[in-house]
Amino acid sequence: MTVQLPRVQNALEGSTALTTIVADRISMGIAPEDQTRPYVVWWIVSAVPENLLGERPLEDDQRVQVDCWAMSQPQCRQMMQAANDACEAIGHVVLGPSYEYEAESKLHRWSFDLEVRNTR
Repeated sequence: MTVQLPRVQNALEGSTALTTIVADRISMGIAPEDQTRPYVVWWIVSAVPENLLGERPLEDDQRVQVDCWAMSQPQCRQMMQAANDACEAIGHVVLGPSYEYEAESKLHRWSFDLEVRNTR
């Protein structure tokens, strides 16, 4: 069985509105420690296999969180909107967007959760 990663990376990288701001700084899981700002991080929150009686699952229902990080709140909000638009093409936003300011790093974060189905 091969479980495919969500198509989120390709969707985000394919968004000109987003890559104009972050270039190639889109990471799964965690950003590198010395990451230039702004950047985007996404990760799989949960994955539930399709429930078929007597057969192996054909796909997984995955929930993915997308976090946009920037030094200014307006730029971060712009990134989140571009990421949201890109991700809505492959799934459904089911939570958010939500906003947080991280005082220690002085970074703004806009986040949302996306539900996608991935073929195995």
